[in-house]
Amino acid sequence: MERNNDFEIEGRIYLKRDTQVISDKFKKREFILEVTESYNDKLFTKTIPFELVQNSVDKLDYVGVGDKVKVSFSLDGREWAPKEEPENKKYFGSNKAFHIQSLQVRQETQADVAQEQVNQLVNESVSGPEEKDDLPF
Repeated sequence: MERNNDFEIEGRIYLKRDTQVISDKFKKREFILEVTESYNDKLFTKTIPFELVQNSVDKLDYVGVGDKVKVSFSLDGREWAPKEEPENKKYFGSNKAFHIQSLQVRQETQADVAQEQVNQLVNESVSGPEEKDDLPF
């Protein structure tokens, strides 16, 4: 199924809720993403609710609160009216996440590489650069 309203956003996991089993055929899990944006040289923090449904609910198990993530999601909405008052329609919207990519691993890996480079430079400055002996004997 091709999605025509897909979006991506990066932020930190602010809150994870437990899975809710709505019926035998439907389950969902909500989480809150904290996003910080700059506008006119001021920082604004937003807390945005998302939900995972059906088999996707387990994707939240692989990230922790405070982890930096990229969330792929689509916008969803529907109309509802009570049977006894069909003229009193209500409208609901939700951000349906379908993929969560942890950015923590990438950041830790870059930090490890940076630390390795610092260690190498420190070792070279203490012991001097290694000299290779190109003589065959």
